[in-house]
Amino acid sequence: MTSNAQRAKSSLYWRDFVSLDGTPWKRTNTVSVERPTLVDPPIENLLHKVGDSKFTLVSVAAIRAREINEYYNGLGQGHGALIPPQVTSLSNKSLSLALEELYQGKLEFHRPTADEIEIERLEVEALELARQDANNDLDAFTDALRDA
Repeated sequence: MTSNAQRAKSSLYWRDFVSLDGTPWKRTNTVSVERPTLVDPPIENLLHKVGDSKFTLVSVAAIRAREINEYYNGLGQGHGALIPPQVTSLSNKSLSLALEELYQGKLEFHRPTADEIEIERLEVEALELARQDANNDLDAFTDALRDA
């Protein structure tokens, strides 16, 4: 068993740290301290672009990352409908590229309203009805040709 004195000697406390210039690091009571993060661009800035929802941010970035992967996988196959990455980056990861596109405003997200969803539903129903009418007209035409 180690004693409390040995445990205290071996553990690090905030008062034991010094800054890069050698001055002792002092603890502050401020909550919003700027600190470097591993995520660049910062998530806080990205959240504002998609409506402050982490789930939406993850979903939008994942969808775009899949599109970027499909673009790179289909380069030699003549698939011209895919959109290439819109930013230049040191990262070659598709998710990082997608987040950078969102940060730079090259990728936008719009959450549809209830009215827009209803309008789209009505348009889809109208197209389906038109397709069914066309099939019925074609069936009637082919029946008339057979009878003649």
